[in-house]
Amino acid sequence: MNDTWICHICGKRRPDRYISVRVSDISEEHGLPIGTMKQNVRYCNDKVSCIQGSLTKKFFKKLNSK
Repeated sequence: MNDTWICHICGKRRPDRYISVRVSDISEEHGLPIGTMKQNVRYCNDKVSCIQGSLTKKFFKKLNSK
């Protein structure tokens, strides 16, 4: 079991108690049925900048439609 995690926003390794996960459904942004594509963003739950950054973090770029 992991006792530490790396924050996806600031990049720092933190103890488990300071890391939360924001789950976002990003299906519609990619032209998929709702509920088929989600992303999990780890963030420091004691840093305002990480909390705010987790709201807009995107791991997947939108594909250009033809």
